Amino acid sequence: QYVNTPIKEFSGIYYEHQKTIHFIESHWNLITYLNLEPVNQQMRDIGESYKQMKGLCKRHFNQTSEYCQVPLQLLDQLIPMLKDTENDLITIINNKRTKRAWFNAIGNVFKTVFGTLDEDDSKYFHEAINKIEHNNADLLHLSKEQIQITRSTIETFNKTYQTFNNNLNILNDNYENLLSTVLDSQNTTAIKLEINEYFEILSLLINEVQNQLNIITNTVLFARSNSIHPLVISPNQLINELSSTVSKLPDSLIYPFPLNNEEAHKFLKITNIKTFFTHNRIGFLITIPLINTEKYYLYNLIPLPILNRNTQNYQFILPSFQYLAIADKRNLYSPLENLNSCLELGELYTICYNNNPLYYLNSRPICETELIQHPIILPKSCELRTINTQIEIWHKLSTPNTWLYVLPENTNINLACPPSTPVNIKLNNTGILKVISNCKIHTSHTILTSDKTTHESIHRHVVPHLTINITHFANLYQVPMPNQTHIITNLNIDNLKTLSTKLNQIEIKADELFSPTIIPNIPNY
Repeated sequence: QYVNTPIKEFSGIYYEHQKTIHFIESHWNLITYLNLEPVNQQMRDIGESYKQMKGLCKRHFNQTSEYCQVPLQLLDQLIPMLKDTENDLITIINNKRTKRAWFNAIGNVFKTVFGTLDEDDSKYFHEAINKIEHNNADLLHLSKEQIQITRSTIETFNKTYQTFNNNLNILNDNYENLLSTVLDSQNTTAIKLEINEYFEILSLLINEVQNQLNIITNTVLFARSNSIHPLVISPNQLINELSSTVSKLPDSLIYPFPLNNEEAHKFLKITNIKTFFTHNRIGFLITIPLINTEKYYLYNLIPLPILNRNTQNYQFILPSFQYLAIADKRNLYSPLENLNSCLELGELYTICYNNNPLYYLNSRPICETELIQHPIILPKSCELRTINTQIEIWHKLSTPNTWLYVLPENTNINLACPPSTPVNIKLNNTGILKVISNCKIHTSHTILTSDKTTHESIHRHVVPHLTINITHFANLYQVPMPNQTHIITNLNIDNLKTLSTKLNQIEIKADELFSPTIIPNIPNY
């Protein structure tokens, strides 16, 4: 039901292996875009067709009024709704509410819709897009800047534009037939059929443009939440685009995942997308991280109090930072204060942006890197601390159902793991307790519960073994220490920093306590 591993030798710090990480060192940028000029033209075509039909109904009122009235009333509702949808998109692009206007009212003004881009970016992207348009190419590599421009988005919408143009041609032909029927025929049935067909086709065109505007709006709103709309670029298209860049990547840099369709959904989770508007085009700048091939092991640095039997106090080493990343080759390391800039890609696989330099272990050793190499004596760079109070600590480790404990006295533990019979065990000092799933650990102060289900995990924890020379702390044994019990739920650096005292401060206190008192000579009068 359990495994208990006592830690008797002084270690100072427990190196809890968290996961394997790779550092993000660069990015590849993919730009795709959508030209809104065809949408502008479609809006104009619908407006002209509406005016044209409205004029015909007015000029030939006697023949058409009976058949025009209801369709025109419907169009009088659909046209303003279409313009409202267009205006909503303009508002999102322009970041403020505007009066109704065509896109080309803001068409040549660079606008960052979401993200951070500047005018220089605008000019550069505009010229690059013009180049791909001029050459009628599907792809443009700008290897020096690690940018690739693709027409994938505009190709997606080209089919829709073609469908609209085909239906528009049918509408224009229908108008000519309708005009001829109205002028040359007194057949009211024929006039009615021609008018109904015209309005049906015009309504279809309005719906097509309405859907396009909604889709374009959704692509921009998706980008606001840092998500890629599949009509901007599909997962499979993204893999195809990135595959074409592999030979152009800088040395020692790779994409975080294999470039195959099975891994496509993972790329969507790590990309960053910015949206910009310039020269009547909506552009999407998709940024994909590039990681160094060097693998690092990430350790959570846990202060590890060990009982010093000479002083009956607990001593540990206070880490200078929370996490330590060490290269697989053991030649480089980097300190990390937190993991806020990391992206988890799996249980034991993470990529991180690192604002700290990478240091060589040999040329710039620190306490935390020297300890992990198991030195014989305590490195001088380590900050040794002592806790002069009674403590009870239970710190849950990343290994499932495992706790690191520090117990000042023999502690009775009741371990209940249904349906097995509860067992009583005794623990003291420092060690690691691992139990099976679905158990409860009872102490006089604490109840700990293990997970009901567990998963396999591979961790490479490190417990240094070294000796410290305590002979020069002899006076400390007689320094009065408060007798209090503290229950600490985790071995947090800040918690122990508050509770502990630097040993050199205790030395000063001891020296003051036991040094001879010097009384100056006072003359007698």
